[in-house]
Amino acid sequence: MIEPTNPFLFQIKEVFKKQSSSNSELIFEILNLLIFQDSKNRDTVLLYKSLELKEFIKVCSLLDGRTIKLPTKQQIEDNLLTSLLYYEKEILHNDWPSIKKKYPQFEISSIKYSLQIKKLDEFILLRVADLFKHLSKEEKDKV
Repeated sequence: MIEPTNPFLFQIKEVFKKQSSSNSELIFEILNLLIFQDSKNRDTVLLYKSLELKEFIKVCSLLDGRTIKLPTKQQIEDNLLTSLLYYEKEILHNDWPSIKKKYPQFEISSIKYSLQIKKLDEFILLRVADLFKHLSKEEKDKV
């Protein structure tokens, strides 16, 4: 069911506790119809169908009507592979030939992923430096 994250959701959860499961199911079917009716585009419906109700409500609460641009399927796949390769290269210190041999199912361009790993390393260094700036002198001395 819905975890109460605000007073309204808490009140709704209390109401649902008093409903029979068949009544709750019917109410959720009505909610489905309302979501489909109110959806201005197909993407909202796809997102709604893809998530549990609790997660959909959480996303709607976070965005509160704002529009966001999500990564493409290819970008997500590329980021997943990059994270795996980052782990292999930077954490385990494997070389590219052994990484390619370990993951023959992926087309791994050592040049492409070396650049992405370098960009990620630079991003991490910038974030650490930014975090370090906000530490007190005593906290910096401990580091």
